[in-house]
Amino acid sequence: MKLLYLTPLLLLLFAPQAFADHSEVTIEAALGSGAPGCEETAEGCYIPSTVTVDVGGKVIMSNPDTAAHTFTAGTAADGPSGEFDTGLIMAGSSYEYSPDTVGEIPYFCMVHPWMEGLIVVKGDGETIPDAQDDPTDDNTNNDNSEIEKLRNEISELKSENANLKADNRKLTNQNNQFQNTIQDLQQQIINLNSILMEQVKVIYEWVTSR
Repeated sequence: MKLLYLTPLLLLLFAPQAFADHSEVTIEAALGSGAPGCEETAEGCYIPSTVTVDVGGKVIMSNPDTAAHTFTAGTAADGPSGEFDTGLIMAGSSYEYSPDTVGEIPYFCMVHPWMEGLIVVKGDGETIPDAQDDPTDDNTNNDNSEIEKLRNEISELKSENANLKADNRKLTNQNNQFQNTIQDLQQQIINLNSILMEQVKVIYEWVTSR
């Protein structure tokens, strides 16, 4: 008899996810997410980046950030999927969405496409998927790999730009030296012309005096 009374308690202790209330969840845009970088943090650009909600439940999408954001169903790569689109949510405003179909809905910000999140909609009696089975993990790893490639490319471009600037400075210095040399030659020509005219004048005076 004691075991029968203990069984529900044990279930609550060792399987709390199965009994969790997901009738209402809140998602917030991360502070500073208007600039890249939040996608590399553990929290992500939407906090939390993955939420679970019941069918017919309420998802509150809030924007405490200073920049305007959207919560748009779909992905940055494929575009909006149509389940929901908050439009621009200004700082301090929010939007409510109630899902009516079981499934997973990825979403992103159309203004800042590095911002991505996932809403898991479950029906009655369903348990929350383990974090290790999060379908966004592979996408996140792929995104991080692409970001790292872009950073490497940007670093290479910056290095090439620095080299081009150094070459340009060398060419500018050489050009200045050429200009100075030309000016010196022009001055020498002027001086020679002056000397030549003086010599011609002396010869002319000598000839006319005889």
